[in-house]
Amino acid sequence: MNKLMITAVGLTLLLVQACDVEKQVPEKVKISFQQKFPDAKNVEWDMENDTEWEAEFTMNGKEYSSNFRVTGEWTETEFEMKISELPEAVQIVIGSDYSDYNIDGIESSETKEGKMYEIALEKGESNVELSISKEGVLLNQVTVEESEADETD
Repeated sequence: MNKLMITAVGLTLLLVQACDVEKQVPEKVKISFQQKFPDAKNVEWDMENDTEWEAEFTMNGKEYSSNFRVTGEWTETEFEMKISELPEAVQIVIGSDYSDYNIDGIESSETKEGKMYEIALEKGESNVELSISKEGVLLNQVTVEESEADETD
């Protein structure tokens, strides 16, 4: 009976701690986030890994995610978008080089190195992920196996 009680108490404490994750976000991270995104609403925090926190939030009618190191340093911001919102140079690359693919998703990704667009494409069993600069330069192309693509959905 004692083992059962100890296990129940331990699980309860674990659940309370998991629900209370926002209070564990380092103050430096919260301050950096507030400075970068003063208009953010509905902010939810999650630990991305041992050295990075991710905030999911809404701003200007869009859903965003942004990552910060535990030191408070911003690393990346992403949000989903429509093809019509892409710069013309990016639309041209997709339309000319990948016209026989269906678009599975588009994200704007911004880091200190700059802004790029990540486009997930599919054609039958073939799935491709592109990274394209705002100038229309293909930065990266990765073929994704069907099982990997299913995991990211």
